[in-house]
Amino acid sequence: MCEGEKTRFKAGDTVQFPPFTRHCVLNESPEPFEMYSIWWDEEMSSRFAQRHQQKNQVSDHV
Repeated sequence: MCEGEKTRFKAGDTVQFPPFTRHCVLNESPEPFEMYSIWWDEEMSSRFAQRHQQKNQVSDHV
């Protein structure tokens, strides 16, 4: 989902989310899902990694 618009994609598809758009990837299938992301903005990727590292540390202590 990107900016409220839902788009289906399948194995092998390439998807690009424009910078600064709100997006979410959902696996609505019972099959396993793998995704490979490429970040081109070092500051943005660092903030993302820190935020998720903090969430994992909190969930480890619960």
